[in-house]
Amino acid sequence: MDFVEFSTNFPEIIKKETNNNKQYGYKTQIEKMDGGWSYNFKEGKLKWFMYNSYSDDITQENFDKYLLATQKVIEKYKLKYGEPKKITSENKKFKDPYVERHWGYDVITAIWETEEMDFKIEFTFMGGKGEYNFLFKMEFQKHGYEYF
Repeated sequence: MDFVEFSTNFPEIIKKETNNNKQYGYKTQIEKMDGGWSYNFKEGKLKWFMYNSYSDDITQENFDKYLLATQKVIEKYKLKYGEPKKITSENKKFKDPYVERHWGYDVITAIWETEEMDFKIEFTFMGGKGEYNFLFKMEFQKHGYEYF
């Protein structure tokens, strides 16, 4: 998508410019998770876009909310794009870091490759040095992106 088409479809999006890149975003919810979309343009073309939702409410209930929401989103994308190329569920159990210290862990990740784009949906329990967050992320890149 080029910038003209993007600005026509999303006229309300906030503009941020960084080093010849133009970044735009807006806040919204996905499956009751507060977060925001970000779009990055370079030389007038969309390079990547993503959705992030962070929470520092580290409880079993909130972990379960993020896990269920991630699973729902993955199922929706399966209906549209088929089975992911790779799906991992490393640890779907809540480990209270205030009871048992840890450095965080990946919970669930699904990666698709399509002719138009490659994308990843993930839920990660981020942590370290006493600070913890739940992170739900959807990242969309050009087909052939090497870092998924």
